[in-house]
Amino acid sequence: MDMSIKFKVAPLLIIFIIILLFFESLTCGQESSFSSDNPLATKSDINSKSLENFREIDMHALNAPESAENSIESLAAYLTKPAKNDTEKVRAIYRWIAENIDYDVQGFSSGSYGDTSAEGVLKSGRSVCGGYSNIFEKLANASGLDAVTISGYAKGYGYTPGMRFSGPTDHAWNAVKIEEKWYLIDSTWGAGSVDNDGKYNREFDDDYFLSPPGEFIYRHFPENPNWQLLDKPISKKDFEDLVFLEPTFFDLGMRIGNQKNITLISNGHVNATLYTPKDVSLIAELEKFPRDTSSRRVYGSPTLVERSGEQYIIELLPPFPGEYILSISGKREDDGKNVFKQVMEYKVMEKSGSNRSFPIVSDEFFNLGLQLDNKTNGRIVAKGEANLTLDVPTNVLMIASLEKLGQKDSSKDYSKSIFVQRSGDQYELSLSPPTAGEYILNIFAKRKDDSSNSYPRVMQFNVSALFGSNRSYPIVFDEFFNLGLQLDNKTNGRIVAKGEANLTLDVPTNILMTASLEKLGQKDSSKDYSKSIFVQRIGDQYEISLSPPTAGEYILNVFAKRKDDSGNSYPGVMQFNVSALSGSNRSFPETFGGFQEMGVYLFSPLTSDVKAGYNQTFKIKIPGAKEVAVISGDRWYYLTKNGDIFQGNAIIKKGDVDVAVKLSGESGYSTIMRYRGG
Repeated sequence: MDMSIKFKVAPLLIIFIIILLFFESLTCGQESSFSSDNPLATKSDINSKSLENFREIDMHALNAPESAENSIESLAAYLTKPAKNDTEKVRAIYRWIAENIDYDVQGFSSGSYGDTSAEGVLKSGRSVCGGYSNIFEKLANASGLDAVTISGYAKGYGYTPGMRFSGPTDHAWNAVKIEEKWYLIDSTWGAGSVDNDGKYNREFDDDYFLSPPGEFIYRHFPENPNWQLLDKPISKKDFEDLVFLEPTFFDLGMRIGNQKNITLISNGHVNATLYTPKDVSLIAELEKFPRDTSSRRVYGSPTLVERSGEQYIIELLPPFPGEYILSISGKREDDGKNVFKQVMEYKVMEKSGSNRSFPIVSDEFFNLGLQLDNKTNGRIVAKGEANLTLDVPTNVLMIASLEKLGQKDSSKDYSKSIFVQRSGDQYELSLSPPTAGEYILNIFAKRKDDSSNSYPRVMQFNVSALFGSNRSYPIVFDEFFNLGLQLDNKTNGRIVAKGEANLTLDVPTNILMTASLEKLGQKDSSKDYSKSIFVQRIGDQYEISLSPPTAGEYILNVFAKRKDDSGNSYPGVMQFNVSALSGSNRSFPETFGGFQEMGVYLFSPLTSDVKAGYNQTFKIKIPGAKEVAVISGDRWYYLTKNGDIFQGNAIIKKGDVDVAVKLSGESGYSTIMRYRGG
């Protein structure tokens, strides 16, 4: 009896030992806990970090002849013949499957998978995931490798963040043993993917070849938890709650910061923190889920991406209550393709909705190193006028435009309703929409050393004008900024002249300035208005005096150049509108080239016509002048010098009356002004 009991127990012991050995084999190589930063097995463990390591074996697999594909055994023999080790055997099988087996989209959609056995897949050249894993397992076994098929749930085609898994498993993949360690493989996803339109796109993906368990678990949950290959297996709920990460997340060396759960709870505002190497750029997009068909308008952008060193902060302002999907994409800065690939997704649950938004920014915004404060609102409310200040690196130039939403007349020009200028490390934008309504503020920028005339768009704001403004801004040209000029944001682009008008501009002392006046709609282009304008410097300012001869609309053109510029050309820098309500009889004296260069300031007389026979007083400031004379007829009247100011009287005769100056160190005189005696 004792003998029979031992005899009966022995088989049970043997079975128990086999089970123990089996599970020991599953856990062989488990060296760390679950963590995206510390995976169980990295590709470097088997020297497979670079595709260069597999160039020869890949080419061998891709060139498999039809004769080798007659059976599983003949194909396995061909694929593994040149392999130097088990890793190369596995690689050859993985590469051949990815190249030669199509995903059966129609079978997947209909539920009629056909023959998914290894032999059936080899014959048809197409299958679903079960067929992919079956043929991998059979080819591996035929090559002398230990491999198994694993069933489970996957975050693949049709998955949305936050989705729960139940019922039969929906995916299959493999594990293969190499040098006494188990590694994970998904040859289905390695061969290609199905897009949102249900179309299969073949595209080899190396990321699912011998994937680290700590990365694989983010998208694959095996029915048997032992096949997670983690020291501490996670539950299905834990898997469902994991952030959705693409392999690119790991390829770019990214890390998750404050939001490790798939669902972000927002009450008007929420953010997610990520860490990346300094050469990685990120962008983000928030989309209503399911797509919102509401006609309510969303102002600006609900997302803002901020960077500080290796830290990214994704700020969110979901506009309405409900569910959203946050998609984050990334790329390396040295990526010549300049293509952002999706790296991760979150589900966002918004409880209340935000009445604020961020401006919309483009890729060029990040390329130029621009940043926005997370308090910047994408919607600007203008009560007649509004101002916006942006921090901008000094090596970046910026311009802007304003356009009205729903404007039927595309020729309508709003260039005079916006003014942009730099002040230190900031740009100041002043807005004066002419009528109430909704506008778009487009901001463009480029690097200062970019010689092209192209300014790519970097930002877009919505402007809600509660009522219109009568103010317009002067039009400024690129040379305005190149010369370091600035205008007070209260400067009006429209000058109203009741007979006469004056304009004062702050101008650096190393800048020379001139101006011209022209009448709008003037048919006679030869009409000269040079004596209706007078430009002179006083200290750090230029004074521009205007006396339009008749009522009407005029254009005041302002030109400037650097004092050390030896050329005679003065590029245009500004343009004002002048509305003359009535005309003026005054004309100003004519000035010549030296007038501006010497920094002359005329106190009196400020009219070109001086009365013949009259003892006229002259008062002029001319820095650096030695002598100043008024020449009337054949007589010279020398003015008395008092510092830089020259003053005195002259008897006016009919004809030209000139003011001439002799500078220190010069022997002759040069004429700088001309009056008319009459």
